[in-house]
Amino acid sequence: MDDLAASVTHAHQSRPWLTLSVVLVGPFMTVMDMMIVNVAIPDIRRQLGASFGQAELVIAGYGLAYAVMLITGGRLGDLCGRRRMFSLGLAGFTVASALCGLSPTATTLILARLLQGLTAAVLFPQALALIHMTFAESAIRTKAFAALGIVLGLAAVTGQVLGGMLVSIDLWDLGWRTIFLVNIPIGLLAIRAALRLIPMDTVSAGQRLDVTGVALSAIGLGLLLYPLVEGREAGWPVWSVAMLCAAVPVLVGFAWHQYGKSCRGESPLLQTGLFCNRSFTIGVVLVLVYYSTHSSFFLAYAFLVQVGLGRSPLAAGIILSAVPVAFMIGSTIAGRVAAEHRWNVLAVGSTIKAIGNGAAAGTAFFGAPMQAEALIPSLLLVGFGQGLLVTPLFNTILGGIPHRDIGSASGMLSTAQQVGGAFGVALVGSLFAAVLVHARGGGAAEVEAYGSAFAAASAYAALMGLVMLVLLFALPLERRERV
Repeated sequence: MDDLAASVTHAHQSRPWLTLSVVLVGPFMTVMDMMIVNVAIPDIRRQLGASFGQAELVIAGYGLAYAVMLITGGRLGDLCGRRRMFSLGLAGFTVASALCGLSPTATTLILARLLQGLTAAVLFPQALALIHMTFAESAIRTKAFAALGIVLGLAAVTGQVLGGMLVSIDLWDLGWRTIFLVNIPIGLLAIRAALRLIPMDTVSAGQRLDVTGVALSAIGLGLLLYPLVEGREAGWPVWSVAMLCAAVPVLVGFAWHQYGKSCRGESPLLQTGLFCNRSFTIGVVLVLVYYSTHSSFFLAYAFLVQVGLGRSPLAAGIILSAVPVAFMIGSTIAGRVAAEHRWNVLAVGSTIKAIGNGAAAGTAFFGAPMQAEALIPSLLLVGFGQGLLVTPLFNTILGGIPHRDIGSASGMLSTAQQVGGAFGVALVGSLFAAVLVHARGGGAAEVEAYGSAFAAASAYAALMGLVMLVLLFALPLERRERV
């Protein structure tokens, strides 16, 4: 056993970038599977006889299960070891993918997608923690997080393109099932590589999982996120408002429970002492604000281009590919900037993103007759700004977190992504619908209405970019000098 551990450690020390390539498989798979289902959902509905509600749960169930488990998944890495939980997360995600691909009914597919989301939540926080731990030197860690940014951009593109290709090719008459089954060989290879290349990390003895905290966080986040995801489409019925109201006391109870366990020196699910770190606290708010504009902007884009302008999903996807391409370029540049200039990169990224969103709003509002291709320059600015912003952001937030709490911190940041995204979609979706409600006449008037609605959503994203810039100035001065 000692010889095996020694060989693993030697492999890790001599090939850290090969180790990174294995770690990045996890984020790639989890993000790709968020995107890939969107392309195949019409075929899934037809072949399984699924209702619209069931089709929505195939998509939303994954994201909801993923979101409610992230804090727990991150803490499991602190308690049980990041390599162990990363490998178990990969194995679980691979099994869940197989169950998705073999599902005979819509109900079994929904259940398999819930399992897939839960295992993804175990997997993703370990990747952030492992990158932080593997690359101790700040300059090298910056490049590693830049690689993560590039991979996330590639995953978003791959999900759309690969999903469309697999459904169109229809290998062995499997149809939509191949979008899930493709994860099996990838997962098996990644598990083998992870056990060989990722070193076993040490964990503190005597700590136990906070089961009460797990229950409170899962219930509270479920009560918050489900109505945000489903309530707007249903017209905000009474049950959605009731769930949102019920989420408040449950989440307050969770926070109080975690604070009490932290003060007593016990093992909480979320170390509340993390929020004494001003950089971490501001960072969580930054992530919430950023992701409130991320999915919501692309949702508004899809409505404008596909519904308002009548373009095909393929055409809309090709035009939107300007964002991930520019994102990867921005991530590459950000990864080469010295650590002492990282805050400047964040500020420039926020500014460029705000300008891009503002330009998109102006193009949609004043660009009559509206053409989808006219949005490409602003989409390039948005993607480039996001690349400059996201790549160093996680590195900056996690930089001062001790190793023993890095999993908990990673889970909190990942949860902030999901909460911010759900809130943004609910807010911008309602704003979009409110602008459209007075112009359903068809023809040029309806196109103009969709342009105005997209302009309103883009203006919100631009405003939040400026809010992020203000938040960056709120970072402690010494932190601004060091990041």
